[in-house]
Order: sequence, then structure tokens, then C-alpha cells
Amino acid sequence: MRHGSVSFHSKAAAVKNAFDLLRHAGIAIAVPHTSGTGLPLSVQADESCIKPLFLDGGLIQTALNRPIMSAEEFQSARFINEGSLAEQFVGQELYFRHRYGVRPSLYYWLREGKSTNAEVDYLLSYGTEIIPVEVKSVIAHE
Repeated sequence: MRHGSVSFHSKAAAVKNAFDLLRHAGIAIAVPHTSGTGLPLSVQADESCIKPLFLDGGLIQTALNRPIMSAEEFQSARFINEGSLAEQFVGQELYFRHRYGVRPSLYYWLREGKSTNAEVDYLLSYGTEIIPVEVKSVIAHE
């Protein structure tokens, strides 16, 4: 798994095993990388390069050592990682948008370069279209 600072190709085998347990328990979601050059997106999916997501926002709050907040408290709070929280929320919504019993297809795109990286947060397919989804947090604090 490559994304952020987690690498399954180094001494982080314990992290991979722990994540696999969370994923199999349904607590975490692995969103694989794909080149996004054609359909179906799954053909070019790279399961060794994933974006990890929690099952729900309450788990994020617990992982951040935050007490559970109401929606109003959450909206009025200022977080250092607002972009990550927004990306997590959108990822959850996109992942669970599918019909019951149909496995969802959610991917992301990443280009790693020597001096710069580029990422599209999520890629979806709808019919014959590939739809890129870029998530940005909006600070609406007064």
C-alpha cells in the first residue's frame, strides 16, 4: 500500500496486516489507484497503492482523540486537517452510493513525480464516462 506516509514495501508489514484486518472486518475501506485511461477502471487498478478510508466519521473522531460531536459542533469547529476530513466524508458517500448487494467501484488517480505529485481524489465510472471528483474543504467560519 502506498499513499501518504504508509508503505507496505518497507518495515510496515504490521501496518498492512492491521489494515487488512480492519478492511475484512468492514471498519476500513481500501480505495485502489487506477490510471483512469479507460473502462473498466478495475482493469488498471493497483491494489498495492491504496487510499485508506474509515467506515464512518465517528471512527475518524475517535482516531483523532476527539469526543463525539454533533453536526453543528463539527461544522463550527476549526480543524488542521479539514481537507482530509472532507475527503473522508466524500469518499464514504461515494463508496456507499451503490445499490444494495452491488460492490461499489471507487478509485483514485495519483501521479508521483520527482519534483511534484498530482492526485485526483476519486474516479468513478458512469456508463461510458469516467468522472473525476476533486474534494476541497471550504472554510465557512465567521
